[in-house]
Amino acid sequence: MAQTDDVARTDSTKLYSSNKDCLLASKRSFRLLTFSDFWSEDGIFECSLQSYELLDGQYPKYTALSYTWGDSRRCVPIIVNGVKFYITSNLLVALQHLKDIQKSHPDISGRWWVDMISINQDDDRERGHQVSIMRDIFQCASLVIAWLGPEAGGSRTVMQGLKGQVPPPSSPSLHQTREFLSRPYWSRLWIIQEICVARDVLFACGTETAPWASFRDQLQVENCRGQTTKSYSFHNPVGTLSVSDFRLLIPYNLVDLREKFQNRGMSLGSILTFTSQSASTDPRDRVFAILALASRGAGNNIVPDYTLSPCSVYCSAIRAVYEDADSIHKSKVRDLVMRCRHNPLSEDNSIRRECDGMECNAWWSCLDAALWDMSD
Repeated sequence: MAQTDDVARTDSTKLYSSNKDCLLASKRSFRLLTFSDFWSEDGIFECSLQSYELLDGQYPKYTALSYTWGDSRRCVPIIVNGVKFYITSNLLVALQHLKDIQKSHPDISGRWWVDMISINQDDDRERGHQVSIMRDIFQCASLVIAWLGPEAGGSRTVMQGLKGQVPPPSSPSLHQTREFLSRPYWSRLWIIQEICVARDVLFACGTETAPWASFRDQLQVENCRGQTTKSYSFHNPVGTLSVSDFRLLIPYNLVDLREKFQNRGMSLGSILTFTSQSASTDPRDRVFAILALASRGAGNNIVPDYTLSPCSVYCSAIRAVYEDADSIHKSKVRDLVMRCRHNPLSEDNSIRRECDGMECNAWWSCLDAALWDMSD
């Protein structure tokens, strides 16, 4: 593997602004990656990047990657369009595996959308714009590959079990299943949008792959008779894994959310209640990462803007939830936001607060308000 560096030193201008192949000419422009058949003389992973228009007939078949960035303080170089470009070691491992998986799956397109490379992460305005079309990017992809990480802790057995390729005596243990459901991938907030809007999903872990349908069918969520709670279980021939750790509920929520999004849509408030356990590096993504799922309601009016503070973003979400509430629940929301040190309902989107939204309780008020969204 290439030598790691503590801080990425990519000159984004050389790749994005000074390279005509990578310029984003319109609001529907996006960039796709193609793997090189060769490695550089220094043994560095090589690929090329090209911009396209996300309009009917103007973009090629492509695959979108859903993955975890990993530690952004530890980066490795690759070569993109002849420019040395730094990515996280997690992403490099993913690209190396996917290059091999692509060879064994002829249905996988040779072009890829990978956010760390396809978006200029140093440009806040571009980030905001690309996030605003993220739903379209993942919906238009012929396939979304969910990269769960390298093989470890019995993951190979679990993946094969998903496809019914493991006979009962060799089925994955409950410990292996728990480890599989506890992988960092599941806790990443962005994957919820990426999986929910996708036409088709293929899970990849090490060298093993499994289709969405196989994964979905293994997760069973049952309403307990006569109760308002639900029981969650992961079935296999050797027993049933009872899920009590809230972090392990995220994969189940993902199955539920994908079904709801594709069948009838959701409001911003209902999505917030599902995703509060998920994690994001940028606190503003607690809202921005799920906007594409808000297919109805006032959440559609929020525009991703990374020049705003977290507090300003949370306050916009509170106002959207309030607008979606009926008259009875509006009063509940008004009472709940009183815990916030300033009143989000008396402000508008022109007010730009600079706090992080935690000290002033804006984030917690946002979650409290979301619980009263009864529109779904």
